[in-house]
Amino acid sequence: MKKTPLPKRVSISASRPPPVLTAPVTLDGLRYAPMFGHPDGEHGQVGGLLAAYDADGHVLWSIKVFDNRRRDDLEGDVQDVFFRSMDVQPDGRLLIVNEVGQRFLVDVKTRTSVLLPAEQIEGDKGLRPQHDDSE
Repeated sequence: MKKTPLPKRVSISASRPPPVLTAPVTLDGLRYAPMFGHPDGEHGQVGGLLAAYDADGHVLWSIKVFDNRRRDDLEGDVQDVFFRSMDVQPDGRLLIVNEVGQRFLVDVKTRTSVLLPAEQIEGDKGLRPQHDDSE
């Protein structure tokens, strides 16, 4: 197993500020934290990834919490979306909110993610531009 240290803050580019540092959470002896991928990597994207780590810091598994498709006509890194917050819910699932305010429930036992219905979250207006993919 590969030991992967958690980044303190990642500098993506001069085009966008670094993502907010989202604190890892611990559940049943495993640490869950955002993972930074690569467009050509296993999950095909940079943000929106969650990893489970053992006590020694080895990645046990990772999942794509949400799709983060890039448009060819825009600079790639400005389109990346990362976690804004992550909390353990009473039922043991993780509630993850991304930078655009979408909320996801992640079941770490089944390694699945579900998008929750839209909810206005204070401060979301103007956070990131929305693009119409239908053009």
